[in-house]
Amino acid sequence: MSFSYTTSPYVTANGGQFVINYNQFDSYANIIYDNTSQTYSYPSSVAVTDGSGNSYSNSISYYSSGSPYSIQQIIIQICGSSSSCTGSLIVQGLRKSFSPLSNLTQNMQITTIYNDQIATTTFSTMQFNTVKTAKTLNINLSNSVATLNSNYALTFISVNIPFQPILSFSISQGSINGGCFATHNSTIFLGVFSCQVVNTSAISLTFSGDNTPMMIDTILYSITITNVANPLTIAPLSYSLTTQFNNLPSQQFSTTYSIQNALPLTFSYSLTNNTLGQSAVLNLTITSVYPSFNEINMNIPVGLLTVVTSASYQSSIVNNNYQISQIYSLVNGSVQLNIVNPTSTSISGNITFSMFSAGYLSASGIISIASVLPVYLGLTTTVSSRVVGATSQMTVNFNRVNPYSS
Repeated sequence: MSFSYTTSPYVTANGGQFVINYNQFDSYANIIYDNTSQTYSYPSSVAVTDGSGNSYSNSISYYSSGSPYSIQQIIIQICGSSSSCTGSLIVQGLRKSFSPLSNLTQNMQITTIYNDQIATTTFSTMQFNTVKTAKTLNINLSNSVATLNSNYALTFISVNIPFQPILSFSISQGSINGGCFATHNSTIFLGVFSCQVVNTSAISLTFSGDNTPMMIDTILYSITITNVANPLTIAPLSYSLTTQFNNLPSQQFSTTYSIQNALPLTFSYSLTNNTLGQSAVLNLTITSVYPSFNEINMNIPVGLLTVVTSASYQSSIVNNNYQISQIYSLVNGSVQLNIVNPTSTSISGNITFSMFSAGYLSASGIISIASVLPVYLGLTTTVSSRVVGATSQMTVNFNRVNPYSS
C-alpha cells in the first residue's frame, strides 16, 4: 500500500504520527509461527519505507474478535529528528480481506506524537475489494461406470487462505448411499474434520480447531464419499465446493466430470431362420440389468446381415455399417429386427447396442453373431436297372428345402 501526505510545520519539525484506520476484516498481517513450540503470534509492526528506502517505525493493533484477527490500526512515526519526512510511504506485507466486503473505507490521520489530531481524511477503497476466487476441484471415482456404485474422492488445495468451519458439497445426479470423511495434510493447521451426509445428494463438513494457521500454509484437503450411485449417463456434470469467510463465499472449487464408461450390457439372441441367405427376424434380448432410456441405437456391419426396413425403427448405412435408431421401447427386454442372413457360412461379427438418456450414452454392449448354417439340400436317387452285371444309369435329384426365393 502506498500513501502520500502533507504535514504541518509543527509535525515536520517536532515529529508526528501517520495513522491508518481499517474496517474489520479489511486487511491482515501474516502470523509469526514457531515450529518448535507449534505456536503463533501476531506481528507488532510491518515494514514501512519511503521512495528513498528509509524505514519508519510503526505499531499495529488488531480487532480482538474474528479468527484470524484483522488489523484495526497502524500508527507510523514520521518527521521530527528520528524519522524521515518525504511525504510518501509504502506499507509492505499486508494481506487483503479473505472475502469480498460490502463496505470498505480508509480513514487516515496525521497527529502529533501526543495523539493531537492535525489532519484527517476518509475515502472508499471499494475498487480494491477482493473477489471470490475460482479454483480447481479434483474428483476421482473408484468405479466410473454409469449407474453403478462408486466411492468419490474429492481434493482441493487452499493456499494461505483460512475459511470458516462449515463447508457443503452436493451432487446433481446420483445418490449418496454411504458415509463420508475428510482429511488434510497440514502440520501447522491442526483442525479435525467431521463429515456428515445431509441427504442422498449432499454432505456437510465441519472442523474443530483454530483456522488462523491456514494463513501461512498450502493445504491439500481430501473428502471421500462412499457408496454413491453414479449418474445414469456419461453426460458431463458440474461439481463445486465453496468455502466461506466472514459468512461470505471466498473460494469456489469447481470442475466438470463425465462418467468414463457406460453400463455394460449382456445379451442373448435368436433367429427365426438361421439358414444362409434366408429372411429372418433377429430377436435381441438384454439378459443383464439395464437403466431407463430414451432411445436405443445399434451399429451393424453391412456384411454381417442385411437389415430390412420396418416401421419400428430407422435404418441407414454409414461407413459400411447399418445405423439403427429411433427404437424407443423394449418388449420383455427385447428388440426385433427384420433381416436377411448373409450368403456365406464363414461370416460372423458383432452388433454394438447402445442405450441413451437425454441424448447421452447410458449403457452399451456387444452381441456376437455366429455364422449361419448352409442351405439343406434333400436328394432322391433312381437307377435304370438293378440286375447284376447289367449296365445301369443312376439319376440324382437335388431339392432345396429353403430356396433363396419363393
